[in-house]
Amino acid sequence: MSPVTRRCWCGTNSFEPFGGDYLRCTHCETLVGQAGLSDGETRVLDDFHDYYGKRYWLDHQNEDLGLPDIHARARLDLPERCADWLSLLLRYRRPPARILEVGAGHGAYTALLQWTGFDATALDLSSWTADFARRRFGIRYLVGPVEEQDLEAASFDVIVANDVLEHLATPRVTVAEWMRLLKPAGIFVFQTPEYVPGRSYAELVAGDDPFLQHMGLAGREHLYLFSRHSLARLLGEVGLDHLGFAEPVYSYDMLGVTSAEPLATSDDDADGILGAAPTAPLVLGLLDARDAWHISERDRADRLVVIQQLDAALREAKAPQSTSRWRRRNNP
Repeated sequence: MSPVTRRCWCGTNSFEPFGGDYLRCTHCETLVGQAGLSDGETRVLDDFHDYYGKRYWLDHQNEDLGLPDIHARARLDLPERCADWLSLLLRYRRPPARILEVGAGHGAYTALLQWTGFDATALDLSSWTADFARRRFGIRYLVGPVEEQDLEAASFDVIVANDVLEHLATPRVTVAEWMRLLKPAGIFVFQTPEYVPGRSYAELVAGDDPFLQHMGLAGREHLYLFSRHSLARLLGEVGLDHLGFAEPVYSYDMLGVTSAEPLATSDDDADGILGAAPTAPLVLGLLDARDAWHISERDRADRLVVIQQLDAALREAKAPQSTSRWRRRNNP
C-alpha cells in the first residue's frame, strides 16, 4: 500500500486499499482521500486563485464537474434541494429560531430560511461568493472559518451544514467548533455523501454507481466520505448522541438531524407554521413544487419498474419460440 498522506479523522492509521485515491479506515468505516487538497489549500485567501474561490463556482462547476454554475444553481436549487431541506427542518424547528448555515455557497437556502421566518445567517470561505449571495438575496453572510467569527457560544437554535462535511480537513475539530455555538437543545442538520460499507470499489464501477462521482473528479475536494456508522461516531464525540436520518433528494446522499437531547418532531403543516407572513405564499409554492417533484420522481421510478418487467416478460415469451424453431431446423 502507498504511504498514507492523510490519516483518518478518528485518529487511527488502520487502512485497507479501497479504490481510486481512497483508503478505507477499518476502525470507523470512513473512506479517506489520499490525493485531496491539503489543509492549507482548503482556505480562501485569494479569491481569484485559491481552490474554493471564484473559479470554483464558475469554471470548475461547468468545465470540470459538468454542473450548472452559481448563477443557475441559485435558481435551480430553490424548488428542489432547498425546499427539501426546509421540509425536513420544519419537522423539528419552527420559526422564530436562530440559524447558522455553514458552507452556504450561493445563499439560496439561507434566503429561503429567512423567507420562512427564521433569523438565518450564512457563512462560507469566499468573499466573492458572499458578495454574490448578498447581491442576489440580500442575506447576512459571514466570511471565513467559524472559529474566526465573533459569534457567541450557545447562541444558535440550529446549525446547518449541507454538502460540507466531506470537504473538511479536520472534521472533528471543525464540527466541535460548530457545536460550541449551538444551544443545549439545538439541532444540527446535515447532508453529505453516504459511503455504504460492504460494497467494493469494483462493484461500484460495475454498476456505474452514482456514488463514484464523489470519488472521481470531485475526489480532490472530498477528503472524507462517511458511512452512517462513522458519522454517528463523529457526532457522538462532540456530544450529539441523538441522531435521525431522512430520505435525501439523491440516493447517494445521507441526510439527517442530530442533537444532544432527544429529537422531537411536529406534525403541523406548513400553512399553520408560516401563518400570515408576507413571504408565506412564496415558501408554500416552493414546498408544493418540491412535493410535485417527488411525486413525479416516484411515478418515473414506478414506470421504469413496469417497463423492465414487461421487457423481461417479452424476452421470456420469445425464448421458447426460438428454441422451437431451432429444433425444427435441426430435427426435420
